[in-house]
Amino acid sequence: ESSDINTATFAQRTVSAYLGAGHHVRHIETIRDFYRERRDAMASALSRHFPGGARWRTPASGVFMWVELAEAIDTGELLRETALEEKVAYVPGNVFCVNGTRLGSNCMRLNFSHCHPAQIEEGIARLGAVVKRALARNL
Repeated sequence: ESSDINTATFAQRTVSAYLGAGHHVRHIETIRDFYRERRDAMASALSRHFPGGARWRTPASGVFMWVELAEAIDTGELLRETALEEKVAYVPGNVFCVNGTRLGSNCMRLNFSHCHPAQIEEGIARLGAVVKRALARNL
């Protein structure tokens, strides 16, 4: 009680029983397959819709893809100006950098956990078009 006086013991015992019975193993296998399908859909869509020179690595775990674009692209500005108009969103890369540097300003973090693969395809197609327009303006 000196280390935890607020957690409900019923919830603790429920989780303990669930884990003790091994139910989580099957659930983890299910969600791995679920997220793998979405991850692969995003990687495939990026290959089809993003401009040459864009770089990403298909993650072995997690639910995000880090995408690096041409130096001329500021993903924070791109998000404010056009991406939201296309009803797509991402996290601009510079928010993950310290001291307010511009490091990462040409990067974006994309999440593939929420949307169905068909929605991922549509969203990446829209986002790819936004990036291509921005590149054309900056050339």
